[in-house]
Amino acid sequence: MSKNILYSCVSLAALGFAVSIAAPALAADAAPAVKSDAQEIIVTAQPKGQARLRTSISVSTLKGDDLAKFAPRSVTDLLRNIPGIHSEASGGESNANLSFRGLPIASGGAKYAHFDEDGLPVLEFGDIAFGNADGWIKADSTVDRIEVVRGGAASTFESNSPGGVINFISKTGEKDGGEFGITHGIGYDTTRLDFNYGGHLNDSLRFNVGGFYHVGEGERSAGYNAQKGGQIKANITKTFDGGFIRLHVKYLDDRTPTYLPQPFALSGTNSNPIFSSVPGLDAKKGSLLSANFLTNSGVDYSGQRFSHSIADGYHAVTKEVGGEFNFNFGEGWHLNDKIKDVHDSGEGNKSGGKLSDTGQKCTVALTGKRRFPM
Repeated sequence: MSKNILYSCVSLAALGFAVSIAAPALAADAAPAVKSDAQEIIVTAQPKGQARLRTSISVSTLKGDDLAKFAPRSVTDLLRNIPGIHSEASGGESNANLSFRGLPIASGGAKYAHFDEDGLPVLEFGDIAFGNADGWIKADSTVDRIEVVRGGAASTFESNSPGGVINFISKTGEKDGGEFGITHGIGYDTTRLDFNYGGHLNDSLRFNVGGFYHVGEGERSAGYNAQKGGQIKANITKTFDGGFIRLHVKYLDDRTPTYLPQPFALSGTNSNPIFSSVPGLDAKKGSLLSANFLTNSGVDYSGQRFSHSIADGYHAVTKEVGGEFNFNFGEGWHLNDKIKDVHDSGEGNKSGGKLSDTGQKCTVALTGKRRFPM
């Protein structure tokens, strides 16, 4: 199934403000040394973290200041700033199309990329038809940095990653303080709240908590609140001589609109095609979503009738708990272990029918199910 290859880009602007909350540093903490880019430790798709200067892999990093400057509305917006990656959101905030320089263009989705969050897979099997991993990971103020390892080195550590591994690394409260921001769209109806706060409880214990919530019609007209939901993430870290232990939790329940299909009028010639709006529907701002058509019924692949709510759009739910243990025994021996238990579920609903329904549970191995009504 094609995912609307021909499309019209939407130019949008947003107005927002942010408040930074600074907390006094602990007396025992010394001022952190400023590291150059060459000294930055890269931890993605490697057996052990190494300084950028010492590693031979092709890696790009987006850090906190860059993330704030780009003011992304989605993961897709962030990935547009990574060299060698073409990222487009032709169907809405989730379910982006990613292509990598040097690899053939896939039919859609992210077939050559693997998404990680804090070094563990978001989805074990990478890319699902109309169920990409970017639906279960969100760009908000809890993200400390994003590391992208491109090329063959990525495939030695992750499945489904000949193009690269995209690792979202969370803040862990190393810096005392936080931030709070509200963003409201100009020319479209979306209001979003972002927050994050972290710091030290004592010399060896620190925490971080944050997330987001958004609500509104979305970037295109729908006639109802097509965007609704958010996430909250928290972690706590105990440090000791030679290492640390960390526990984390995450809860995501988010709905975003799916702008598929999107009709266009085509005129002109094969060598000079002209795309324009069809009568009664603005191709740049409109959509087939409507408050007068919120339920769609049909027959699935097994011959059973089904009914679903188009208003749910792309609905992703994650319930996650996990931990990390890191210890240096000395004399060249080092142990780092990460584990998480994840319950992911979701579905994609559009005006033309139901896209997919996925459910999975991930501990160390992962099992799942998919349902594709005809």
